[in-house]
Amino acid sequence: MDLPEHILLVLRSQFSLALSKYNLVKKGKYEVVVSENTNEFLWKKFFIGKRIENLSENSLKVYKDNLERFDSVIKKNFLDVTTEDVRFYIATVISKNSSVKETYLDNIRRFLKTFFQFLVDEGLIKTNPVTRIKPIRGNTSEKLPFSNMEIEKLRNACSSCLEKAVIEILISTAFRRQELAEIKLSDIDFEKGSIRTIGKGKKLGYGFLNAKALLALIEYIEKERESKSVFLFIRGKNKRFREKAGEPYDASSLYALIKKIGKKAGVTHVHPHRFRRTAATKALDRGLGLEDVKELLRHEDIKTTLIYTTLNKDRLKDKHNRFLD
Repeated sequence: MDLPEHILLVLRSQFSLALSKYNLVKKGKYEVVVSENTNEFLWKKFFIGKRIENLSENSLKVYKDNLERFDSVIKKNFLDVTTEDVRFYIATVISKNSSVKETYLDNIRRFLKTFFQFLVDEGLIKTNPVTRIKPIRGNTSEKLPFSNMEIEKLRNACSSCLEKAVIEILISTAFRRQELAEIKLSDIDFEKGSIRTIGKGKKLGYGFLNAKALLALIEYIEKERESKSVFLFIRGKNKRFREKAGEPYDASSLYALIKKIGKKAGVTHVHPHRFRRTAATKALDRGLGLEDVKELLRHEDIKTTLIYTTLNKDRLKDKHNRFLD
């Protein structure tokens, strides 16, 4: 008896999913299973493990993109990858873009090292081929927070209630771009001046709104925001992106908006992490303890908080004059 077409489609998709982890080699007119450790199967297994560790979808996508690019160049099973293969891949990335930053290359190294260490831990390979590759360091430059003048320039460059709300919330809460994009109206407590957020590692945290941020937020909602979406930041009517009007901003489009405001203001290196560095530095300057700053930035480890703090030359000179005169 012939099965209905819709039943056949369901069965076909289920078989495809079940067989996706196997390499199939044609032998005569039969398909023979020779291995279940295909690259696709290995990285899917890796992702399942990372999901259990509560790694964000955004971070998982970064891992996936890196592994797919690596796979497209190396063209061999991950279980057979050598240190020389990894070095060749990094060299290939450099050859395609001679101006690529060392931080980008080192991120590739770190992503691959994490993945291959997973294969070691699972007993699938004996040694991690990335271990012998040393961290890639470039010319380190001091990562400075925004100056007071730069903050005012950014404020003055805002040409809409939306832009003003985005900048003021970043200044006040030190949200990551993903946290900023995922703000829902239901997360905002207008009376307490706080915004609930789920940060890295699915950790619940709160961002606190100062008076300027709260007023900018209310003005945006009352004057510009026209949508029934649960998310706070919504695209307005724009000639270039008219078809997306009324849709929520995602992390990438908000990042582009922030860069655009920076360009209008004539301020360089404008991105959410610099707002976080600024918040951390100002909080420490004003006497907030390191543990409190850790909570402000919603960090798991206090060592991460230390990375975001800057002891600039003026501050160092002030401390020198105060204590060593």
